[in-house]
Formats: sequence, C-alpha cells, structure tokens
Amino acid sequence: MCVGCGSGMSTKILADRFKSAEIIGLDNSQSMFDKAKELGLNVEWILKNCNESLEAFDKVDIIFSNASLQWLKAQE
Repeated sequence: MCVGCGSGMSTKILADRFKSAEIIGLDNSQSMFDKAKELGLNVEWILKNCNESLEAFDKVDIIFSNASLQWLKAQE
C-alpha cells in the first residue's frame, strides 16, 4: 500500500520491484490520481483521506509513504 501516492512515481517503483504483488495507491487528490492513472500501472487506486481509518484494508505486508506520514493525525 502506498499512502499518499500522489502522481504515482513512488508507486511505480513499488510495482516494478514487486511485480506479482497486489498494490494499492491511496491519496486524497483527484488531480494526483488522474496523473497516476496515466502511468498504466496494475495498481488499485483509491481516493481516500488517510486521516480516516485504514482498518478496512484488513492486512497489508508493507505500507510505504514518501512524504505524507507527517500529515496523519493518528499514525498508529
């Protein structure tokens, strides 16, 4: 899961590295999603405010964030 995936550049690195993984890109900006989708990655893009609970995603192996964790109110 890539939290704060933005335009998808970090998500692309994850998708290239973990080719058989199910990857989810989360962001709260529609314009960033529009750019990310142009990359043509096999990624599930979800428009979401990550200050809301991520519990609905059940279990993930890796949560990656390049520059968004500082904006989350409840990081645990």
